[in-house]
Parts: sequence; C-alpha cells; structure tokens
Amino acid sequence: MIYLCEFPDCAFLTRWKSEFDTHRKRHLGQRDFPCQSCEKRFFCRRDLNIHHRVHSGTKPYCCQGCDKTFAQKSQLNTHETKEHPNLSTRQRKWYPCHLCKKILTTQDGLQIHIAAHLGLKSHECPTCGLRFSSRSNLRAHSTRHELKVRHDCPECQQSFRLKSMLKEHLWSHSGFRPFHCSRCDKGFKRRQQLEAHLNVHSGLTPFSCQESG
Repeated sequence: MIYLCEFPDCAFLTRWKSEFDTHRKRHLGQRDFPCQSCEKRFFCRRDLNIHHRVHSGTKPYCCQGCDKTFAQKSQLNTHETKEHPNLSTRQRKWYPCHLCKKILTTQDGLQIHIAAHLGLKSHECPTCGLRFSSRSNLRAHSTRHELKVRHDCPECQQSFRLKSMLKEHLWSHSGFRPFHCSRCDKGFKRRQQLEAHLNVHSGLTPFSCQESG
C-alpha cells in the first residue's frame, strides 16, 4: 500500500504508515511528543530524544579545535564554522595508516582506507549486488541506479520518472480530486483541468481560429 500526502503541491508518498503520519503532522503542526522538562513539543520521538540531551547534559559531539562538546551535531558544525574556520589538518586528530604513510583525519576514514588495502568490500549494493570498500563509493555507484529508477503504479502497468507524477496518476485510481473550482466547487484531479474549467466561467476561449469565415 502507498500513502500519499493529501496536501496540494506536496509530492510526498511512502509505503510506511509511521513515516506518513509524521510527515502529515508537520503539515498540521501537530506536535504529540512533549518534553517533560520544558514546554517544547516535537513531531516524533526521535526529535524528542535528541532534545533530551539538552536537559541531561549529554554532549557526544566534540570539537577537534578546542575540545568543546555539544549535544547535537548541527551545534558542533555551527561552532567549528564560526570559531575555527581555518582549522588545519595539524590541529585535528591524526589517524596514521600502519600500511603506508597516509594520515587520515577521522577513525572512520582510517578504517575505510585500511579496508581498501586489504581488498575488503563490506558494502553491498542492494540493487545489483556489487560490493565496495567504502560507503561513499557505494553511494556514488547507487546514483547510477537512481538515474534509471522508475516509479511504478501498484494498480496498473504505468511507470513514471518522478514521484510527483506517480502521485498525480494515483489520484485517477482513488477518485481523489484535490483541485476545486472556487465558483462552483467542482473538483478536478489535475491543476490543468481546473484551469481549463475556469475558462468556462470567464467566457475565455483559449484556442480560437485566426481565419474569418
């Protein structure tokens, strides 16, 4: 089953009801997860859990320029951009490779680098099964598949290049008519159909013969 956002000009659709419910709450401004320590409320439990760090004092993100810690990664990024815009490699923690002379600036980067030395390819493409030594190489490869992705209608055999096109098509199966005429309240499945209908009220004929009879 596919869940479509019913709000006009929003192309969001998903197969997961929980994801759809959270998305819909953002449109409605419905914040069902309140913080017990302050008056803030959140759309989903994940956002609430991140916020809890403010009250608990948990700060897992450490600046490599001054060792100041932060509760959220976005706060760390803002701090480093403002306070350490010219943070050099020498100021950062070094992770040297014991197999060559290369020095990495993160532990994750070192692990990926060593995996390349050893020929380890632990990141598998779920689409074609090819394996890669790093997540970044897998992501670069996955973009090739994404360029070929077609969004198939679960009700018929039609396929579409964009999610928004599929969403508009699915309305033809559901009978949902989101575009309404403000004069007679007649509903239409597509905006273009509504615009053509409005010409009936205005008396305009968009396509007229240029030759006199």
